[in-house]
Amino acid sequence: MKIDKQHIVDLLHGRGHHDHAADAEANLPDEVDTEEHSDSLKRWGVSHNDIVGANKLGPGRMGL
Repeated sequence: MKIDKQHIVDLLHGRGHHDHAADAEANLPDEVDTEEHSDSLKRWGVSHNDIVGANKLGPGRMGL
């Protein structure tokens, strides 16, 4: 699955994980392939369900 990097950054900020968000911002491409970057996403505590749920709610909603 491909997702915009900003969705991941926003999710991490929303959880109060600002260091992880900064790391994601610096190290992920603009369009993130969740399979290719699964190790990084796991390290930051982002699951496939987090991403799917965020996409269903649309930009800015992130389920928080």
